[in-house]
Amino acid sequence: DDPDGLQPLFLFFFVALHTVHAVSVMGLPTTCLLVLLVLLVGGASWGGVVHAQRRQIHGVSLGRNLKRSLVLPARYEDGEDFVLDGGIAKKVGEYYVELTVGTPGQTFRMTVDTGSSTTALPSISCQNCDSHSTPYDPGQSSSEAILSCSESRCSVCRGDDRCLFEVAYGDGSGIEGYLVEENARLGDLDVRFVFGAISSLRGDRPWQDNEVDGILGIAYPVLNCNPTCTQPLFEELVATGHVDNVFSMTLTDSDGVLTLGGADPDLYQTDYAGCPDTGEPGVCFTPITRELYYDVAMWDLRVENQSVVNPSDFSRTIIDSGTNRILFPQTVFDKFKHYMQDNFCHLKGICGVYSFFESYSYDLTPEEIHAYPTLDFMLDGLFIPLRPEYYLIPVPPQRREGEQQKTMLSIMTMASIQNTILGSPFMRAYYVIHDRMNQRIGFACTKGDTACGLTTGPKAPESDAPFWNGVRILAITLGAGCLLMLSVFFIAKRRQQQHPPVPPVNYIRMEEAGVLPPVDVSV
Repeated sequence: DDPDGLQPLFLFFFVALHTVHAVSVMGLPTTCLLVLLVLLVGGASWGGVVHAQRRQIHGVSLGRNLKRSLVLPARYEDGEDFVLDGGIAKKVGEYYVELTVGTPGQTFRMTVDTGSSTTALPSISCQNCDSHSTPYDPGQSSSEAILSCSESRCSVCRGDDRCLFEVAYGDGSGIEGYLVEENARLGDLDVRFVFGAISSLRGDRPWQDNEVDGILGIAYPVLNCNPTCTQPLFEELVATGHVDNVFSMTLTDSDGVLTLGGADPDLYQTDYAGCPDTGEPGVCFTPITRELYYDVAMWDLRVENQSVVNPSDFSRTIIDSGTNRILFPQTVFDKFKHYMQDNFCHLKGICGVYSFFESYSYDLTPEEIHAYPTLDFMLDGLFIPLRPEYYLIPVPPQRREGEQQKTMLSIMTMASIQNTILGSPFMRAYYVIHDRMNQRIGFACTKGDTACGLTTGPKAPESDAPFWNGVRILAITLGAGCLLMLSVFFIAKRRQQQHPPVPPVNYIRMEEAGVLPPVDVSV
């Protein structure tokens, strides 16, 4: 066994030494040998990293396991609860919390987004911002401190001596403005932090409805570089000792609760028996595989216990409250669609030109919804059933008075998305704990859910694909480097044959021939 991923290092160093020796026999220039050696050593190091990633792609490293055993709490603190409004059953489509900013305070409705770390709200200078609240005016706050270009923490200047704030989104939209340090209050928690004051929008606004003013991101701080890196609001709350480095969410169709600093046992079934020996009663955990977004390892999708995909079809899987859909890569979506149409074509909305899979909606009765199959999401160490009442969602109310509520499929794909994103339709089926102290995500059954099938499951199978892809890339790189060096060598050899060098002058022979006077060495 090779727990540290060192086998590729030894292998490539061995190959490097023998290759350098073999090529030196051919007479390659010293510079070429050095270049080849750099390529081989770099490849060795990179190959070791790829190998280590292969061993960790569905889990966490040994260091993290040790850390988990050191900081694992006997029980989460209850934390601070904040009511969320909005939800998929309303036109808003997202979940927001109220944040008070400035002195005197001004309250804004902020989308809670676990898929970003940015906090941004419209400023008084924004001409195309459609805000529910009065835009933020730094001139009316006695506690504001606009970040200037002269400050060392500012990376890029706007041109008006204000530090640039800019975020671009995958659909071409974006926000731009300047950074402000300001006092804020979230419930009873007071904090001072840096946020983006928006002065212009590009394309569609990143939050969907004018019921919401801005966005409050609570992913990892590495995402909060826009381009200047600042501490997100949640990091400031943790750093100042207001809360522990844990937060939890429970979502319904029309509201929810955000718990900062712990988990609220009144909101989930602590006596649930499907998650034994996890250290937290009633909670099943899966590791966070990367501290960027809330990445987890998904390795299978099953329909009524029948696998419809391959583990290699998944790359990254992200838990994201700011996405109101379940997004699959095109390959996974196509396999899921074909399986459903091959086996459940008798259900309304599955087959035909105007199916759910083409983004059409249907009038479905509760009985028709319950006839749909349960989907099983296999995460690393977790078996998470998703019943049809969660992945079939109500269409936001944009209908005439008296028109029946329509239903749509929350599962879709996008050409620009290569990852799996488990958004709010997935999250609202469970109480979700983001345990950043121990790099893990916890799922628990919500209160009153008598049909919860959550349980611990098998570990994700180890994938060799990243390793062998790395080997292929490394082989191509080394091959191209060797061909280039051989080409340079043979070109240089040919030029040497066409223009032979002038033989060096032998001073001793010239002296013996009488061409040069003898050297007088007498005293």
